[in-house]
Amino acid sequence: MLTKEIDIYCFATYQTDKSSPENNTFIFSYTIKISNNSNQNINLLTRHWLITDGNAQVREVYGHGVLGQQPLILPGECFTYTSYAVLDTAIGFMEGKYKMSRSDGSVFDAHIQKFNLIQPNAIH
Repeated sequence: MLTKEIDIYCFATYQTDKSSPENNTFIFSYTIKISNNSNQNINLLTRHWLITDGNAQVREVYGHGVLGQQPLILPGECFTYTSYAVLDTAIGFMEGKYKMSRSDGSVFDAHIQKFNLIQPNAIH
C-alpha cells in the first residue's frame, strides 16, 4: 500500500511445525517490507496492529518501532523484517499502521492494508 511515498508489502506464512491445531494454536510468520520512495529520511516510530481471528476476536498490539528498533529508512531504501502472530483459529487477518516521521520533522501514519492469515486447506 502506498502512503505518503511509502510502500508497505506484507507476506504471511503458516508455521506448521510451530502450530498446534489440536490446542487451537495457529502460528503465522509475516514479513513486512517498507520502501521509502520519498526524497527524505523516514523513521518508523511506533506500530499499531489489529489482529482478528476467525471468531471475530480482535487483539490490538501497540509498541515502539518493530523488533526493538526504530529504523531509519533512507530515500530509495527498504527495511524488511519478519515477526509472527498467534491465533486461536486457522484463519484470520491483520491490518494496522506505523507512525512515521520525515527528516523535515513532519509526522504521518503509514497504513498497512489488511492481509490474510490462513492455514493451508483451512478454506475449501
